Amino acid sequence: MDNLINQEALVEKYIAENNTEKAVKLLFDLSVHYANNKNFSKAEALRNRLIEVDSMALTEIITSAEIIEEERSAFVDKDYLKLWETLYSTLNVEETNALYYARYENIYLPDQTIFRQGELNSNLYFINRGEVKIVYLQNDKETLLKILKPGDIAGSDSFFSISTCTTSMISLTGSQIDTISRDTFKNWETSFPSIASKIKDFCLKTQTSEIFDLLKEKGLERRVHQRTEISGYVMATLVRANNEPVGKPFKGSLSDISAGGVSFYIKTSKKETVRLLLGRTIAIKFILPEDQQQIVKKATVVSVGYHLFNDYSVHADFEKKISSEMLLNIIDIMAKNQAMEDL
Repeated sequence: MDNLINQEALVEKYIAENNTEKAVKLLFDLSVHYANNKNFSKAEALRNRLIEVDSMALTEIITSAEIIEEERSAFVDKDYLKLWETLYSTLNVEETNALYYARYENIYLPDQTIFRQGELNSNLYFINRGEVKIVYLQNDKETLLKILKPGDIAGSDSFFSISTCTTSMISLTGSQIDTISRDTFKNWETSFPSIASKIKDFCLKTQTSEIFDLLKEKGLERRVHQRTEISGYVMATLVRANNEPVGKPFKGSLSDISAGGVSFYIKTSKKETVRLLLGRTIAIKFILPEDQQQIVKKATVVSVGYHLFNDYSVHADFEKKISSEMLLNIIDIMAKNQAMEDL
Protein backbone atom coordinates (compact mmCIF):
# COMPACT_ATOMS: atom_id res chain seq x y z
CA MET A 1 0.00 0.00 0.00
CA ASP A 2 2.78 2.41 0.96
CA ASN A 3 4.56 1.52 -2.28
CA LEU A 4 1.47 2.48 -4.32
CA ILE A 5 1.16 5.78 -2.46
CA ASN A 6 4.84 6.46 -3.15
CA GLN A 7 4.33 5.71 -6.85
CA GLU A 8 1.38 8.12 -7.04
CA ALA A 9 3.54 10.77 -5.38
CA LEU A 10 6.25 10.00 -7.94
CA VAL A 11 3.73 10.66 -10.72
CA GLU A 12 3.17 14.17 -9.39
CA LYS A 13 6.96 14.66 -9.17
CA TYR A 14 7.35 13.68 -12.83
CA ILE A 15 4.54 16.08 -13.79
CA ALA A 16 6.14 18.92 -11.85
CA GLU A 17 9.42 18.22 -13.69
CA ASN A 18 7.58 18.18 -17.08
CA ASN A 19 8.65 14.58 -17.54
CA THR A 20 5.39 13.63 -19.26
CA GLU A 21 6.64 10.34 -20.71
CA LYS A 22 7.50 8.84 -17.30
CA ALA A 23 4.29 10.21 -15.75
CA VAL A 24 2.15 8.62 -18.48
CA LYS A 25 3.87 5.24 -18.15
CA LEU A 26 3.52 5.17 -14.38
CA LEU A 27 -0.13 6.30 -14.49
CA PHE A 28 -0.87 3.56 -17.03
CA ASP A 29 0.84 0.90 -14.87
CA LEU A 30 -1.00 2.03 -11.74
CA SER A 31 -4.38 2.10 -13.52
CA VAL A 32 -3.86 -1.45 -14.79
CA HIS A 33 -2.72 -2.60 -11.33
CA TYR A 34 -5.89 -1.30 -9.66
CA ALA A 35 -8.08 -2.76 -12.43
CA ASN A 36 -6.47 -6.20 -11.95
CA ASN A 37 -7.21 -5.91 -8.24
CA LYS A 38 -10.89 -4.99 -8.90
CA ASN A 39 -10.57 -1.44 -7.58
CA PHE A 40 -12.31 0.00 -10.61
CA SER A 41 -13.04 3.48 -9.24
CA LYS A 42 -9.34 4.01 -8.51
CA ALA A 43 -8.37 2.60 -11.90
CA GLU A 44 -10.75 5.01 -13.63
CA ALA A 45 -9.47 7.95 -11.58
CA LEU A 46 -5.87 7.24 -12.58
CA ARG A 47 -6.87 6.81 -16.23
CA ASN A 48 -8.62 10.19 -16.09
CA ARG A 49 -5.45 11.69 -14.61
CA LEU A 50 -3.51 10.14 -17.48
CA ILE A 51 -5.81 11.91 -19.96
CA GLU A 52 -5.26 15.20 -18.13
CA VAL A 53 -1.48 14.80 -18.27
CA ASP A 54 -1.31 13.83 -21.96
CA SER A 55 -4.51 13.60 -23.98
CA MET A 56 -2.50 12.38 -26.97
CA ALA A 57 -1.17 9.28 -25.21
CA LEU A 58 -3.81 7.33 -27.14
CA THR A 59 -2.21 3.89 -26.83
CA GLU A 60 -2.12 4.06 -23.04
CA ILE A 61 -5.56 5.71 -22.79
CA ILE A 62 -7.31 3.18 -25.04
CA THR A 63 -5.46 0.14 -23.67
CA SER A 64 -6.16 1.04 -20.04
CA ALA A 65 -9.87 1.52 -20.86
CA GLU A 66 -10.01 -1.92 -22.51
CA ILE A 67 -8.27 -3.58 -19.55
CA ILE A 68 -10.63 -1.94 -17.04
CA GLU A 69 -13.70 -3.10 -19.01
CA GLU A 70 -12.30 -6.63 -19.40
CA GLU A 71 -11.63 -6.91 -15.68
CA ARG A 72 -15.09 -5.58 -14.88
CA SER A 73 -16.70 -8.12 -17.21
CA ALA A 74 -14.75 -10.98 -15.66
CA PHE A 75 -15.89 -9.89 -12.21
CA VAL A 76 -19.60 -9.88 -13.09
CA ASP A 77 -21.68 -12.57 -11.34
CA LYS A 78 -22.50 -15.13 -14.05
CA ASP A 79 -25.56 -16.44 -12.16
CA TYR A 80 -26.88 -12.89 -11.99
CA LEU A 81 -26.41 -12.44 -15.74
CA LYS A 82 -28.21 -15.70 -16.41
CA LEU A 83 -31.21 -14.50 -14.35
CA TRP A 84 -31.34 -11.23 -16.32
CA GLU A 85 -30.25 -12.72 -19.64
CA THR A 86 -33.18 -11.26 -21.61
CA LEU A 87 -32.26 -7.73 -20.53
CA TYR A 88 -28.47 -8.01 -20.65
CA SER A 89 -28.52 -9.67 -24.07
CA THR A 90 -29.55 -6.27 -25.49
CA LEU A 91 -26.52 -4.51 -23.95
CA ASN A 92 -22.92 -4.29 -25.13
CA VAL A 93 -19.97 -4.81 -22.77
CA GLU A 94 -19.73 -1.16 -21.71
CA GLU A 95 -23.49 -0.93 -21.09
CA THR A 96 -23.46 -4.22 -19.17
CA ASN A 97 -20.78 -2.93 -16.84
CA ALA A 98 -22.56 0.40 -16.39
CA LEU A 99 -25.79 -1.28 -15.32
CA TYR A 100 -24.14 -3.98 -13.23
CA TYR A 101 -22.03 -1.57 -11.17
CA ALA A 102 -24.75 1.07 -10.76
CA ARG A 103 -27.05 -1.31 -8.85
CA TYR A 104 -27.67 -0.82 -5.14
CA GLU A 105 -28.44 -4.00 -3.22
CA ASN A 106 -31.30 -3.99 -0.68
CA ILE A 107 -32.43 -6.72 1.70
CA TYR A 108 -36.10 -6.79 2.80
CA LEU A 109 -37.72 -8.79 5.58
CA PRO A 110 -41.02 -10.67 5.15
CA ASP A 111 -44.06 -8.32 5.16
CA GLN A 112 -41.88 -5.24 4.72
CA THR A 113 -43.34 -2.52 2.48
CA ILE A 114 -40.93 -1.58 -0.32
CA PHE A 115 -42.98 1.18 -1.95
CA ARG A 116 -46.43 2.43 -1.04
CA GLN A 117 -49.46 3.35 -3.14
CA GLY A 118 -49.89 7.10 -3.45
CA GLU A 119 -46.30 7.93 -2.49
CA LEU A 120 -43.38 9.05 -4.64
CA ASN A 121 -40.98 6.49 -6.08
CA SER A 122 -37.51 7.32 -7.41
CA ASN A 123 -36.22 3.76 -7.94
CA LEU A 124 -36.51 0.89 -10.39
CA TYR A 125 -36.56 -2.50 -8.60
CA PHE A 126 -34.83 -5.66 -9.92
CA ILE A 127 -35.91 -8.74 -7.95
CA ASN A 128 -33.02 -11.19 -7.54
CA ARG A 129 -34.16 -13.45 -4.69
CA GLY A 130 -37.40 -14.04 -2.82
CA GLU A 131 -40.96 -13.09 -3.68
CA VAL A 132 -42.94 -9.86 -3.38
CA LYS A 133 -46.60 -9.04 -3.86
CA ILE A 134 -48.16 -6.13 -5.73
CA VAL A 135 -51.34 -4.96 -4.01
CA TYR A 136 -53.96 -2.29 -4.61
CA LEU A 137 -55.81 -0.51 -1.79
CA GLN A 138 -59.28 0.91 -2.34
CA ASN A 139 -61.91 1.73 0.29
CA ASP A 140 -59.76 0.07 2.98
CA LYS A 141 -59.73 -3.15 0.96
CA GLU A 142 -56.39 -4.61 -0.14
CA THR A 143 -56.47 -6.62 -3.38
CA LEU A 144 -53.61 -8.85 -4.53
CA LEU A 145 -52.72 -8.09 -8.15
CA LYS A 146 -49.66 -10.23 -8.72
CA ILE A 147 -46.75 -12.05 -7.08
CA LEU A 148 -43.35 -11.16 -8.51
CA LYS A 149 -40.37 -13.52 -8.49
CA PRO A 150 -36.66 -13.36 -9.38
CA GLY A 151 -36.22 -11.89 -12.84
CA ASP A 152 -39.14 -9.47 -12.51
CA ILE A 153 -38.86 -5.66 -12.45
CA ALA A 154 -41.18 -3.47 -10.38
CA GLY A 155 -41.91 0.22 -10.00
CA SER A 156 -41.61 1.12 -13.68
CA ASP A 157 -45.12 2.59 -13.88
CA SER A 158 -44.13 5.46 -11.56
CA PHE A 159 -40.39 5.49 -12.36
CA PHE A 160 -40.77 6.44 -16.03
CA SER A 161 -43.77 8.71 -15.59
CA ILE A 162 -44.23 11.73 -13.37
CA SER A 163 -46.71 10.18 -10.97
CA THR A 164 -47.11 8.64 -7.55
CA CYS A 165 -47.19 4.86 -7.10
CA THR A 166 -50.32 3.21 -8.49
CA THR A 167 -49.86 0.19 -6.21
CA SER A 168 -47.86 -1.00 -3.19
CA MET A 169 -45.12 -3.63 -3.17
CA ILE A 170 -44.64 -5.79 -0.07
CA SER A 171 -42.05 -8.49 0.50
CA LEU A 172 -43.61 -11.94 0.95
CA THR A 173 -40.36 -13.65 1.91
CA GLY A 174 -36.90 -12.42 2.72
CA SER A 175 -35.94 -10.70 -0.52
CA GLN A 176 -32.82 -9.37 -2.18
CA ILE A 177 -33.68 -6.57 -4.60
CA ASP A 178 -31.39 -4.29 -6.58
CA THR A 179 -32.38 -0.70 -7.31
CA ILE A 180 -31.40 1.84 -9.92
CA SER A 181 -32.09 5.44 -8.90
CA ARG A 182 -33.74 8.02 -11.11
CA ASP A 183 -30.62 10.22 -10.75
CA THR A 184 -28.47 7.42 -12.19
CA PHE A 185 -30.93 6.88 -15.02
CA LYS A 186 -31.00 10.61 -15.74
CA ASN A 187 -27.18 10.64 -15.98
CA TRP A 188 -27.33 7.69 -18.37
CA GLU A 189 -29.61 9.67 -20.68
CA THR A 190 -26.56 11.87 -21.32
CA SER A 191 -23.60 9.52 -20.85
CA PHE A 192 -25.22 6.24 -22.02
CA PRO A 193 -28.35 7.20 -23.99
CA SER A 194 -28.57 3.73 -25.55
CA ILE A 195 -28.68 1.90 -22.20
CA ALA A 196 -31.35 4.27 -20.88
CA SER A 197 -33.59 3.63 -23.89
CA LYS A 198 -33.00 -0.14 -23.83
CA ILE A 199 -33.95 -0.45 -20.14
CA LYS A 200 -36.99 1.74 -20.64
CA ASP A 201 -38.13 -0.31 -23.65
CA PHE A 202 -37.63 -3.55 -21.71
CA CYS A 203 -39.65 -2.31 -18.76
CA LEU A 204 -42.44 -0.75 -20.77
CA LYS A 205 -42.89 -3.93 -22.80
CA THR A 206 -42.97 -6.27 -19.82
CA GLN A 207 -44.16 -4.33 -16.79
CA THR A 208 -45.92 -0.97 -16.94
CA SER A 209 -48.97 -1.74 -19.06
CA GLU A 210 -49.46 -4.98 -17.13
CA ILE A 211 -50.33 -3.14 -13.90
CA PHE A 212 -53.12 -1.21 -15.56
CA ASP A 213 -54.35 -4.37 -17.29
CA LEU A 214 -54.52 -6.16 -13.92
CA LEU A 215 -56.48 -3.29 -12.38
CA LYS A 216 -58.92 -3.39 -15.27
CA GLU A 217 -59.16 -7.19 -15.18
CA LYS A 218 -60.08 -7.16 -11.50
CA GLY A 219 -62.60 -4.36 -11.98
CA LEU A 220 -60.63 -1.88 -9.90
CA GLU A 221 -61.19 1.74 -10.88
CA ARG A 222 -58.38 4.02 -9.77
CA ARG A 223 -60.63 7.05 -9.95
CA VAL A 224 -63.12 6.72 -7.14
CA HIS A 225 -65.08 9.86 -8.04
CA GLN A 226 -66.75 10.48 -11.37
CA ARG A 227 -64.96 13.16 -13.36
CA THR A 228 -66.60 15.83 -15.49
CA GLU A 229 -64.89 17.64 -18.35
CA ILE A 230 -64.67 21.36 -17.68
CA SER A 231 -63.29 24.45 -19.43
CA GLY A 232 -61.75 27.54 -17.91
CA TYR A 233 -58.68 28.51 -15.95
CA VAL A 234 -57.21 28.14 -12.47
CA MET A 235 -54.39 29.83 -10.60
CA ALA A 236 -52.26 27.47 -8.53
CA THR A 237 -49.72 28.33 -5.85
CA LEU A 238 -47.37 26.06 -3.93
CA VAL A 239 -48.05 26.34 -0.19
CA ARG A 240 -46.32 25.21 2.97
CA ALA A 241 -48.03 23.32 5.82
CA ASN A 242 -48.96 26.65 7.45
CA ASN A 243 -50.63 27.76 4.16
CA GLU A 244 -47.84 30.25 3.46
CA PRO A 245 -47.38 30.57 -0.34
CA VAL A 246 -44.13 29.50 -1.97
CA GLY A 247 -43.15 31.37 -5.11
CA LYS A 248 -45.43 32.94 -7.68
CA PRO A 249 -48.82 31.55 -8.77
CA PHE A 250 -48.99 29.76 -12.12
CA LYS A 251 -51.93 29.56 -14.49
CA GLY A 252 -53.54 26.33 -15.67
CA SER A 253 -56.17 25.41 -18.23
CA LEU A 254 -58.85 23.15 -16.74
CA SER A 255 -59.39 19.62 -18.06
CA ASP A 256 -61.77 17.86 -15.66
CA ILE A 257 -63.03 17.96 -12.08
CA SER A 258 -64.64 15.66 -9.50
CA ALA A 259 -65.57 15.77 -5.85
CA GLY A 260 -62.13 14.38 -5.04
CA GLY A 261 -59.83 16.32 -7.34
CA VAL A 262 -59.09 18.29 -10.47
CA SER A 263 -56.77 18.16 -13.45
CA PHE A 264 -55.47 21.03 -15.54
CA TYR A 265 -52.81 21.79 -18.13
CA ILE A 266 -49.75 23.98 -17.72
CA LYS A 267 -47.07 24.92 -20.25
CA THR A 268 -43.36 24.84 -19.41
CA SER A 269 -40.10 23.77 -21.03
CA LYS A 270 -38.62 22.56 -17.71
CA LYS A 271 -39.57 18.92 -17.10
CA GLU A 272 -37.61 18.66 -13.85
CA THR A 273 -39.45 21.66 -12.43
CA VAL A 274 -42.75 19.92 -13.16
CA ARG A 275 -41.50 16.73 -11.48
CA LEU A 276 -40.88 18.74 -8.31
CA LEU A 277 -44.62 19.37 -8.07
CA LEU A 278 -45.26 15.71 -7.25
CA GLY A 279 -46.42 15.24 -3.69
CA ARG A 280 -46.50 18.98 -3.06
CA THR A 281 -49.49 20.89 -1.68
CA ILE A 282 -50.99 23.58 -3.88
CA ALA A 283 -53.78 26.11 -3.39
CA ILE A 284 -56.05 26.16 -6.44
CA LYS A 285 -58.14 29.25 -7.12
CA PHE A 286 -60.83 28.95 -9.75
CA ILE A 287 -60.98 32.06 -11.93
CA LEU A 288 -64.60 33.21 -11.65
CA PRO A 289 -66.50 36.38 -12.63
CA GLU A 290 -65.90 39.29 -10.28
CA ASP A 291 -69.40 39.13 -8.77
CA GLN A 292 -68.93 35.52 -7.70
CA GLN A 293 -67.44 34.25 -4.46
CA GLN A 294 -63.81 33.13 -4.83
CA ILE A 295 -63.37 29.37 -4.54
CA VAL A 296 -59.97 28.20 -3.31
CA LYS A 297 -59.14 24.56 -2.59
CA LYS A 298 -56.01 22.96 -1.16
CA ALA A 299 -54.87 19.87 -3.02
CA THR A 300 -51.94 17.46 -3.38
CA VAL A 301 -50.35 16.87 -6.78
CA VAL A 302 -50.46 13.11 -7.44
CA SER A 303 -49.53 12.90 -11.12
CA VAL A 304 -48.08 14.96 -13.94
CA GLY A 305 -48.27 13.76 -17.53
CA TYR A 306 -46.23 15.03 -20.47
CA HIS A 307 -47.95 16.02 -23.72
CA LEU A 308 -46.66 17.57 -26.93
CA PHE A 309 -45.40 21.14 -27.23
CA ASN A 310 -44.28 21.42 -23.56
CA ASP A 311 -47.80 20.87 -22.21
CA TYR A 312 -48.19 18.98 -18.94
CA SER A 313 -51.38 17.70 -17.33
CA VAL A 314 -51.39 18.15 -13.55
CA HIS A 315 -53.65 15.88 -11.49
CA ALA A 316 -54.34 16.92 -7.89
CA ASP A 317 -56.46 15.41 -5.11
CA PHE A 318 -58.40 17.86 -2.92
CA GLU A 319 -57.42 17.88 0.75
CA LYS A 320 -61.14 17.79 1.54
CA LYS A 321 -63.76 16.54 -0.89
CA ILE A 322 -66.09 19.19 -2.20
CA SER A 323 -69.85 18.82 -1.88
CA SER A 324 -72.05 17.91 -4.84
CA GLU A 325 -73.62 21.36 -4.59
CA MET A 326 -70.27 23.16 -4.82
CA LEU A 327 -69.14 20.86 -7.62
CA LEU A 328 -72.22 21.64 -9.69
CA ASN A 329 -71.78 25.33 -8.90
CA ILE A 330 -68.20 25.35 -10.16
CA ILE A 331 -69.11 23.42 -13.32
CA ASP A 332 -72.04 25.75 -14.02
CA ILE A 333 -70.04 28.95 -13.46
CA MET A 334 -67.09 27.80 -15.52
CA ALA A 335 -69.42 26.76 -18.36
CA LYS A 336 -71.02 30.22 -18.32
CA ASN A 337 -67.59 31.84 -18.31
CA GLN A 338 -66.55 29.83 -21.35
CA ALA A 339 -69.79 30.70 -23.15
CA MET A 340 -69.16 34.40 -22.52
CA GLU A 341 -65.59 34.12 -23.87
CA ASP A 342 -66.83 32.34 -26.99
CA LEU A 343 -69.22 35.19 -27.86
